[in-house]
Amino acid sequence: MKNDIFWMKKAIKLAEKGRGNVSPNPLVGAIVVKDGEMIASGYHQKFGEPHAEIYALSKAIDTKDASLYVTLEPCCHKGKTPPCTELIKKHELKNIIIGSSDPNPIVSGRGVAELKKAGFRVKTSFLEDEIKKQNEAYFKYITSGLPFVTIKSAITLDGKIADNKGFSKWISGSDARAAVQKLRADNDAIMTGIGTVLADDPMLNVRDIKPGSFKPPLRLIIDPKAKLPLDSNIVKTASEVPTIVCVGFISSSKKAALEKAQVEIATFKANNGIFNLKEILAYLAKKDISSILIEAGASLNESALSQGIVDKVVFFIAPKLIGGAEVPVVKGDGLRNLSNCFELSFDTINKLDRDLMIVCYPRSRRQRNQKEIATSLRARNDVIARSSN
Repeated sequence: MKNDIFWMKKAIKLAEKGRGNVSPNPLVGAIVVKDGEMIASGYHQKFGEPHAEIYALSKAIDTKDASLYVTLEPCCHKGKTPPCTELIKKHELKNIIIGSSDPNPIVSGRGVAELKKAGFRVKTSFLEDEIKKQNEAYFKYITSGLPFVTIKSAITLDGKIADNKGFSKWISGSDARAAVQKLRADNDAIMTGIGTVLADDPMLNVRDIKPGSFKPPLRLIIDPKAKLPLDSNIVKTASEVPTIVCVGFISSSKKAALEKAQVEIATFKANNGIFNLKEILAYLAKKDISSILIEAGASLNESALSQGIVDKVVFFIAPKLIGGAEVPVVKGDGLRNLSNCFELSFDTINKLDRDLMIVCYPRSRRQRNQKEIATSLRARNDVIARSSN
């Protein structure tokens, strides 16, 4: 048991090397051990390319009586690559140790059953919680059909995201800003509101990280009235960075100008200028977007929280005070009853020079109505159907 945990931890660490490149697939690491020594290893490096087990076993010279450690249940279906279980069967392995089952119904339990039927000694559930957390976006995407959503914000100690004139450069220090670039690279899409674009004219791209080490995230602008300026940095760089603008209404001339700049237009129904964000998430899921980082102002933050789409919150807190009643991290009317607040659980708290990086998860979910459940199930089934191709 102790040795199994030791090697599984190494496989989990190895899986991290694929972060930023494998989505919407999961992060997976695999290690081949013989006579107490690692003889080969591999990880899933890029979406559409061989899985971790394939890389590891292809490098192993003699696998007879060896043990294969793999963080996620091997696939048993043909998709973009052949079934991993078929290749595993060609080796005379003694043990197969699997960290976590795969939540995808076309794999879940079937990969393990197939390997057991082939005569292998299979052990499961090693560091399963750690692996699920490592693949939190994949597990949410597969089980709900919707992307995993993280809200990120840099705030002062008194909860402000800008001064009373709307300027926010820079609340946090250079170490915190470097961590934000890593967050961007780790997500499939970055979402912001038109208010942020008009105030800051951001690029919303990934900087100071080696090109090719991540898949550039799509940029998503929530813009109900199609106010996005044609001379904004977002529009000017749309030919280089995939960009979608979500609108409620747009004139034919504005639409033509944006499309000429290679901006994709997505139209949704807005209620008093507010979109149903779950509909946008379902739309993005069909584009294989499994994770979204929201970097926005108080209004979009409030909409995301009140509509129950947030899975994770990351705050960078600077030891500064601004005061006043303007530019809070979350807008809206506030709650009359503290018992109805959006409760979070602390996960990690790290010091980045003078700032704090605090990661939290929602403590509980609001009950969804039957229409929301039906929408989620349809989205989930669409994701599963695409993953089998």
